[in-house]
Amino acid sequence: MKRILTTSAVAMMMSTPAFADAHGGMFVDKAQNVQILGSELIGSYVYVSETELENGLVYEENMETEWDNVGDINEVVLSRDGEVEAIVIGVGGFLGMGEKDVAVKMDSIRFISDGEDADEYFVVFNASQEQLEAAPEWNAVERVERVRYRDTERAAMAYNADASMFDTMDADRFEMVESKTITREDLIGATVFSTKDENIGEVEDVMMRGDRMIAVLEVGGFLDIGDKHVAVPMDQMRVMREAGDDDLRVYVAATEEQLEELPGIDR
Repeated sequence: MKRILTTSAVAMMMSTPAFADAHGGMFVDKAQNVQILGSELIGSYVYVSETELENGLVYEENMETEWDNVGDINEVVLSRDGEVEAIVIGVGGFLGMGEKDVAVKMDSIRFISDGEDADEYFVVFNASQEQLEAAPEWNAVERVERVRYRDTERAAMAYNADASMFDTMDADRFEMVESKTITREDLIGATVFSTKDENIGEVEDVMMRGDRMIAVLEVGGFLDIGDKHVAVPMDQMRVMREAGDDDLRVYVAATEEQLEELPGIDR
């Protein structure tokens, strides 16, 4: 049975103005005895009790036999003010329940101590099986995608090509494809060429936010060794088709060397 050591602290709790004012400034040199580290909080077991939990409840021997272990903590959710708002619990196999992530608000969580001087806590909250079954499943996918798009957009700002390079392309050989007719699926996997018709990579992904599209290109390397991912705004590229060919060809106004000098993106 894993418990939570009190010889540490939730780092973000320690960074709040109230904590700083009470401890003589913005920095702290050590954790206090009644605090908990977020790194120890994640992965810790969580228990549920159908009996109301009073504030300041002190653990009595074998009290945990009246609680059900519902899972462990997968994530800690903080506000922009640095306050811990919720913990995300991976609930699985509890009285036949299917596995899912459930976010429980922090003011519903109780840390039940073994005693005044104890160095361990149980993490417990008050709920019934019916409440857990009806709880919405925590979904962070949209948040993760927003962060990925933000980071990709920042990387794309480094791309500043000379659009006049597109004027050197053979207009009789290629036809431009209207962007409004292109889907994300059409672009992924398309070969990327320079305006000199050099094969310099391929489109690995396309990030979208509203009407704005940013292509993630895989350039450089050999047989996937030493390759690099860079971001280029779609409105600074040209999507073409060669006459009589249905395959899309994506053109950039840059050489492979110039693309490799752009900031890389972790994939």
